[in-house]
Amino acid sequence: MSKYLYGASIQGIQSFIFQTNKLKEIVGGSELVDYLSSTFFKEFLEENGISFHEGDLILSAAGNIKYEFNKADDCQKVVKGFSKKAMLKAPGITVSQATVTLDDFETYGKALQALEDRLRIQRNKANYILGDYNPFKIGASARRTGGLGVKYEKDEIIDLGQLNKHKRAAISESKLMEVLTGRKKATAIRDNSELAVEWGDFTSGNNWLGIIHADGNGLGAHIMSIYSKIEGDGIKEVIREFSKTLDLATKQSVREAYQEIFGNDSKSESYEPPIRPILLGGDDITVIIKGDAAIPFANVFLKKFEANTKSMFLELEKRLKIEDKNLGLSKGLTACAGVSFVKPNFPFHYGVHLSESLTAAAKTSSKSNLIEGKIPSSAIFHKVQSSFVEDYSAIVDQMLDHGHIRFDFGPYFIDKNNSYSTIDELLFWIKTIKRPSAPRAGLRQWLGVIPHDPTQAKFMFDRIRQNLKERNYQNIISDLHLENEYPFMRDKKTYTHLYDVVNLSSL
Repeated sequence: MSKYLYGASIQGIQSFIFQTNKLKEIVGGSELVDYLSSTFFKEFLEENGISFHEGDLILSAAGNIKYEFNKADDCQKVVKGFSKKAMLKAPGITVSQATVTLDDFETYGKALQALEDRLRIQRNKANYILGDYNPFKIGASARRTGGLGVKYEKDEIIDLGQLNKHKRAAISESKLMEVLTGRKKATAIRDNSELAVEWGDFTSGNNWLGIIHADGNGLGAHIMSIYSKIEGDGIKEVIREFSKTLDLATKQSVREAYQEIFGNDSKSESYEPPIRPILLGGDDITVIIKGDAAIPFANVFLKKFEANTKSMFLELEKRLKIEDKNLGLSKGLTACAGVSFVKPNFPFHYGVHLSESLTAAAKTSSKSNLIEGKIPSSAIFHKVQSSFVEDYSAIVDQMLDHGHIRFDFGPYFIDKNNSYSTIDELLFWIKTIKRPSAPRAGLRQWLGVIPHDPTQAKFMFDRIRQNLKERNYQNIISDLHLENEYPFMRDKKTYTHLYDVVNLSSL
């Protein structure tokens, strides 16, 4: 009897979750996406008379589903109905689907690889979005989304997507905060408040928020290794357990970073943590955090992620008795992060988009600077101080590349790597420039002059350094690398680290 592999991939997740600045809808959207790729899929099978078997589930997380069907009719029912129902549940997302017949392939791994290839093709095709949009204005529209209004809530018309997000918000807040803090009692979301209100008490001293997005490196290579080296349908268990272990390692790393950054206060039941997890699943995370804690949190998370994936995957290989398969799992995973710093009233989806763009830039640099054949962990940061917010590459061209000197000093790595610096070094520089004896104001003025008058900038820098020498602050000069105006060279280009240091010191 033939068997059939089914795959589904949910797209448009980020735009669906972050289409508003209301925290209740953001966390509700996150929970709704998680629900669609897990519990909702099981419920759909049962509603259509298809028995769900845990052993047939290959993957169900982070918007991805893979399942094995024993009957062609069952597989066809899912293909015909699941995507439509899911897209109506969360207007704005799209669901790509693909199937393969196991008999058509020599091994289970090759069948899974073919399924991945077909899903990739479907994802690249134009998809129609099923939703409740209201182009002809037959009914009232939701003000913030343009969707067809279905309900009045707090004197505001909301659409179906918003309504479903509100229903899932309390569930999401409870789950995410329990993962973060280890406490079952969740911190309540103020009823549908804007981020500017919700975060009024949690921003750093100068009213800055950090949006952290982190994503694992080389995950696809590990999946391909499992496909090619594990034989028979035992591959299902390996993929399933690998996915669960990765999710557990990510969440454990977030919790350990939270406990280390916020210390003993984090253990108190009454403590209101200045951080909100938005997405925690698979190998990626998105969190909002008070500005001055963002870089330390990202630094600790990346280190913990490396350590936890290494130890947990080693235990996984032993438990499944696959140590001899040379999958490379016991080496663990690394990750890259992007951190955008914004004000609470800044359009949140722009901040998230920038954080993702920063993460992608960090990944590109990490892949070009391998350490012992492994992609190293790194992070890039940007503080939004203008209305110009696009991809990081556009920001570099418009604001950070001045020809004779560049301000885009990152990424910063976890470990020392060629001409790049570490996050620990960045944190040391920030601490140094906050000393009363450090010339922070002078360096800020110097940075402002550099793009327009390099000659005047050199005069200003020499004067700053001379003043430090006259006041016997040689340690400031050495700690901040002020011996030369531009002490760092990379790819025959001149960089300064002081743009990052000065800007991040005022969070």
